[in-house]
Amino acid sequence: MKKSIEMFGIFKGKQVYRYTLENKKGLKISVLSQAGILYEVSIPTQNGRRNLVLNYPKINDYYENPFYVCMLIGLVAGRLSHGKFFLNSKEHCLQPNEGMNLLHGGKCGFSNVNWDGKIVDNKIVLKHSFGSETGFPGNVNVAVQYSLNEENEISILFEATTDEDTLFNPTLHVYWNLSSARTIKDHNLKINSNEHLELAKDKLPTGRLLTNSTSPFDFSTSSSLGKSIDNLQTTKEKGFDDIFLVKPEENNLIATLDTADISVDLYSDRNALVLFTANSFTDDMKLTLGSGHPWMGVATEAQNLPDGINQSNFPNNDILFASKPRTEKITYKVSF
Repeated sequence: MKKSIEMFGIFKGKQVYRYTLENKKGLKISVLSQAGILYEVSIPTQNGRRNLVLNYPKINDYYENPFYVCMLIGLVAGRLSHGKFFLNSKEHCLQPNEGMNLLHGGKCGFSNVNWDGKIVDNKIVLKHSFGSETGFPGNVNVAVQYSLNEENEISILFEATTDEDTLFNPTLHVYWNLSSARTIKDHNLKINSNEHLELAKDKLPTGRLLTNSTSPFDFSTSSSLGKSIDNLQTTKEKGFDDIFLVKPEENNLIATLDTADISVDLYSDRNALVLFTANSFTDDMKLTLGSGHPWMGVATEAQNLPDGINQSNFPNNDILFASKPRTEKITYKVSF
């Protein structure tokens, strides 16, 4: 396993490091200390290398837009209604960062942290302690491990402990583009899902489940992502920014994204997958691939159903109990 650590830039006066692993098959991953950004998942090609995830050339660029490009997300992913929840008969009120709601852990979440990092064997290990600045109860110690093996599996292991019951539903906001095409419309997608969540205007779940069958949301078999996006052009979103209720297979496979020559299998034992097809990307986003535009990439965010603690008919799997360590894992297997 090849390994390296180098300076990537300066953000808010602090050095940002880039941690890199490369296996014997040439699959390379790079992670930045700022926001735990998955900066690179690249493969060898006849003309050099192809990066399969979206990225920016400079660290400041990541914060010029609201799209969390390839950032770690936590303590909770998705939206919390009005930034409020009850836990142990006590109401907790957090500072909203999207209208009246809390999005992706708030202003002091994973995506705003410069993590302490190191490389241990085939793992990039990031650590940070979160306290009262988050608004969530408890002091939470978090470690995130990005690992790469010789089977081309990239695993993200989230580990957390707290001294007070709190919430924990982390994810990685990775954006894929597996081809050299301008959009991801040439991709196919399969999701182990029969239903998706009805969303209100603020994109919070209403609590109602909608059937995928015979709709653009039906990815029960491998289907054209482009055709499904085209069938959503009469909607306000003009693509996907949706939450699928998933049923993991015995090996925890929940989805497969592929093109003609590359595929990525997604494994998670949690019950939700957020799919966002970058419908609202704009040309002032200066990514490494060029100016932003709709459908430039597709985000796949494995997590528990968002706002579960406020939804009486959703399973509430988000509680991190005091002095009881908890882990969550997401794995991507790349085939090329």
